Amino acid sequence: MSDFVHLHVHSHFSLLDSTVKLSDLLKRCKELGMDAVAVTDHGNLFHCIELQYASKESGVRPIYGVEVNVVPNRREAGQALRPCHLVLLAENL
Repeated sequence: MSDFVHLHVHSHFSLLDSTVKLSDLLKRCKELGMDAVAVTDHGNLFHCIELQYASKESGVRPIYGVEVNVVPNRREAGQALRPCHLVLLAENL
């Protein structure tokens, strides 16, 4: 399973979506032989500092990301605007 990397994981910083602590996530990734994981919490990057420190201890490479809501700029007649989720991952500094 070393070739597989999760690119869309929520942590406890995504309220109402996840209770996963970053240290537990990285520990499990290490157990499964994953060398990296992307944390993409909803609308925030609060996880970044904790993820950086925890990843140094675990040896799992962090991929920083966020899941944002994108709302179309027009609506069809009689339909409410519904946001779509877009996952953004940092490629470099």
